This record gives sequence, structure tokens and C-alpha cells, in this order.
Amino acid sequence: MTPKFKVPNGGDCYDNPPEKKDIVLACGTGSGVALPLISGPVPLGFTPAKVVVGTVTLDTRKLEKPSVKVDFSSVINLLADVGLGGLSLSILFTLSKVCDGDRIPLGSWTYQKTVAFGLLYGAAGEEGASSALSNGCIEVDFRESFGFNWCECQNCPDCCTYVVEVADVQSFNIQSVSITNVSISALAVGC
Repeated sequence: MTPKFKVPNGGDCYDNPPEKKDIVLACGTGSGVALPLISGPVPLGFTPAKVVVGTVTLDTRKLEKPSVKVDFSSVINLLADVGLGGLSLSILFTLSKVCDGDRIPLGSWTYQKTVAFGLLYGAAGEEGASSALSNGCIEVDFRESFGFNWCECQNCPDCCTYVVEVADVQSFNIQSVSITNVSISALAVGC
């Protein structure tokens, strides 16, 4: 008969228990930021400055062929004062890692919000929004969570810093945008 081993919740598992693997967890730093918005036409060739939202450093040098997972979460806050029409916001987040001074792009994710307004009722059916009518315009305040996960298998363990940045912001009828409640962490498991 195949040997059994006990698990903490009192159940039984058959076959062999999983092999012990080395695990490294790192909690990073993130800060709230107000994003710069450009009103009017964007000049040809204009490239916005990237804004760092969070970083985490993970040392996998003691692990064999580690699998790395980065988790990022935040709250997007926007305030709009619009009349008829609506609003739109697009924020491009990028993830890169810096190892021994070399920056390696890893991926990008886009937060997008588009809302059309009716004549009298404001943002119909939108969750997470509050609005008030003043001077014929609708003031809208949105708060919405946004996050992403990313994974890779590394053949060459290293000590790297993972950086989340806002690379671009496109907006229409938006007064202000901020990113708050930022959390970033990285987990590595050796084979």
C-alpha cells in the first residue's frame, strides 16, 4: 500500500508528499501618485515621462531554476467635470526588471474607462461612481481597482528589481487622475 501522510486540516493524502522547495517572498514599495494630464492637442513626437508606481527587489541566486511571480494591485481614482458627451481614460502600465544595471521589459497592461453621459441622468449604470450636477456640468468621481500578475521561469537566478511604471496616459474630459493603495510583491520558487 502507498504510504499516507497527514495534512494540517486533518485530511489524508496518498502517494508521496511534495518535495520541499525553496521559496523566497519579497514585499515591495509603492506610493500614491497624481498623474500628469495633457489638455489640448499633443505635440508631434511628444513622449511622456514615465512615472514609477511600485518596485520590489527579489534575490533568487540561491534557488535552482526559479519560477518568479509578480503581483501588482492599486486603486485608480479619477475626477471629471463634464457636460454632455462623456469621459475616457487610458493608462498604460509597464513592468520591467533591472538586473546588474540592465533593464529588461517584461510586459504591459492597460487600464481603460469610457463612460457616455445622457441628457439628465449622468453615467447610467456605472458602479463605483458618484456624481453631482453643478453649473450644468456633471462632476464624476470614480474609484476602481486595477492590478495584474506576471510569471516567468528563470534559467539564470539573479538579484533583480521589478519596476512598475505608468508609461502613458490618454484622457478626455478628465480633471485629475491618481493611483493609490499600491501593493507589489514577488514570489520565487526553486525547482
